[in-house]
Amino acid sequence: MMKSVFLLHLASQLCLVTVSAANPAESDIVGSLVPVDSPEVRLVPPLPPVVTAPPYEVELTAGGGFIVKVKGTTYRIESSYSYPHGGENRLLAGASNEEGEESWKVKTRKLDESNYLVEAAGKYYSITRLIEIKPTCLVIKDTIRNLSDDIVGIILSNHVNAGDSMDVKVRLMNNLTVFVHTKDNGVGLIALDDLYQLQQRHRFSDGLAALCTEHFGLDKGASYTVEWAVYPTATSDYYDFINQVRMDEGLTRRVEGSFAFVPRRTPPAKKFMELLNLKYTSIGCLGNPPDDPTVSLEGIEFVQYPQECALLKETFAETRRMYPDVKVMFHVAHGLYACNNPEELFPDSRAIDVNGNQIHYGPNTMDYYGKYFSEERVNEGWRWWIFYPTMENSFGKAMLEAMRYMVDELGATGIWADGFISGYVPDGYSYDCWDGHSVTIDPETKLVTRKKTCVPWVALPVLKEVIHIIDAGGGVTITNGQPGSRSLWKENMIASCEGSEKALMALHLGRAPCSLSSEADSVCATYRDILTKLEYGSLYFWYRYKMDHKTLVEHMYPITIQSIHAGVIRGEERIITRKSGIYGWHGDPSLHIVYLYDACGVLSQSNFLTTVDDTGVRTDLRLGKDQSAALVKIPITLTASRPVNVNVYQYDVKAILMALNGQGEIEICVETGDFTVESGVSYRVTSDKVQHVVATDEGTLLVQLTLDGPVTLQIEKAQ
Repeated sequence: MMKSVFLLHLASQLCLVTVSAANPAESDIVGSLVPVDSPEVRLVPPLPPVVTAPPYEVELTAGGGFIVKVKGTTYRIESSYSYPHGGENRLLAGASNEEGEESWKVKTRKLDESNYLVEAAGKYYSITRLIEIKPTCLVIKDTIRNLSDDIVGIILSNHVNAGDSMDVKVRLMNNLTVFVHTKDNGVGLIALDDLYQLQQRHRFSDGLAALCTEHFGLDKGASYTVEWAVYPTATSDYYDFINQVRMDEGLTRRVEGSFAFVPRRTPPAKKFMELLNLKYTSIGCLGNPPDDPTVSLEGIEFVQYPQECALLKETFAETRRMYPDVKVMFHVAHGLYACNNPEELFPDSRAIDVNGNQIHYGPNTMDYYGKYFSEERVNEGWRWWIFYPTMENSFGKAMLEAMRYMVDELGATGIWADGFISGYVPDGYSYDCWDGHSVTIDPETKLVTRKKTCVPWVALPVLKEVIHIIDAGGGVTITNGQPGSRSLWKENMIASCEGSEKALMALHLGRAPCSLSSEADSVCATYRDILTKLEYGSLYFWYRYKMDHKTLVEHMYPITIQSIHAGVIRGEERIITRKSGIYGWHGDPSLHIVYLYDACGVLSQSNFLTTVDDTGVRTDLRLGKDQSAALVKIPITLTASRPVNVNVYQYDVKAILMALNGQGEIEICVETGDFTVESGVSYRVTSDKVQHVVATDEGTLLVQLTLDGPVTLQIEKAQ
């Protein structure tokens, strides 16, 4: 949760940021250019092949589990289900389970080449399992039906049974997944349906790499379908597994620029916007509003404070006038509501703990709440009381009205949605009513001891509608914390977090992982924090910072993420990396410009080699310790009958500057981009001679050259 005191201090400091005139590399780009090597001396090797899903085999066994074989390695996929007064029924990758209920029976059948059926039943429940074999994964849908005359709770686990094998390793990163691998292949498991995703926890114990829920329940006669998938991988890299999931689920979106918290009453300075490459700005927590300076607002209660809202509206209008392409928003932790009468406000929406008390945020002490409320207010019972929304309850209706007011009346084009999924309910459950599928189960007797509600699950329809309201107003939802469950994955939202290791791993299934910065006491420390976030496949948003010059974030955006790896983010427009390697885009003939950052995050001149030939375009990045680079695609192509080596030194609104080396006739085609190309306009082209080239009617600039070794090429608009 964002703390109001910090954000008020932060906002007061934003206007004091100073920006150096320019990065050293920008002040004299033409500088001492280094000629590129001849293709006869050195060629950049081909791009590494794209990692694709491997061929795999599936064997359904008599026990109801199945075996997946990848590159000669066998993985046993099994499941277990507790039953009342007893132990566990199992679906095993082998013979039928003999240790569960006496009445437990399993039948298996191959429906066709791509589908299998498993039917199992005991005294208390039945399971109908459909297994669909797809090119990239197996999708499993387990429909569980209660056969008894009472509620049934089931401690459920789907897992890879690694047994005592020393040949496999287990990696637990994003909580929705487990990944088991050998040295050159693996399998990943992922929970897919919303309830399973929100109830389950991953773990590895007793040789089982599992996705478990200890909270699943069914009423008499009820059924529910648990959906999950198994992903075979051609490598041992967890990120190859997660990227295949991201591709299959369509988890991608464009991020226009970075994010930061900005002053509450005045638009941010232009230099500040440029320094941090901002396209998303948010006012922080609404502490001490003018309507009542004795309280601090966190959630949707802002609608009850008209003076504060009027000031927000003014700030948003002026900010949008100054920066029309920037999204403006403020912090809303919807689950927290500042008041002292929670029983009266939303009596049907209160988050209740196991002891029957309404939950509030933070410790119940003056030392804590005295930072945000006056002593009088604290003594009157003011707290940040926690409520949760559904489409039917009063808080859900109030939340949707507040979101419409925020967009339609205040002019916000976004929301910084703090605790959007969790709602700040400590363990995710409220004990005021039953959602029909969440229960507390005694681990010894396996009996249901309490019904409860999974707050994130019942809130999902409201959360989706919030995103739709903001999207309809031309805005975007930026979440702080868990990136949501499957029904929200494709919505117009950006997932962010406050930068802990656990939170960073949770972002892997967000459409655009973007971590907030962490505490840093120097420019170099900030840059190292950027590298830390990048190591987890995350882009960078600003929370805390100490900057006097631009850094890697300057060239991190805009980006439409295609894949994430440890230290490397690939997008349609650019690649951000701290790893040496051969980089480019398969099948794309566009040239690249490389922005190199030194070990303290300062932009430096790069002399990396790019080779262009009939197999494509690729760049050889050789990075030193703590260096990083942004390799940016530019709208320039080069056509030649023989290989040509290139280094693009400058591509911006002013000019294009590159060094080339090769032999023979070449044609360079420049289309409009940062460097604009206008039809019928003349451009000055300087190489070993000066020529003037007029852009075509289609708005492209075609430059023909004859290479005979190294040459420097500069293109500018003719004066």
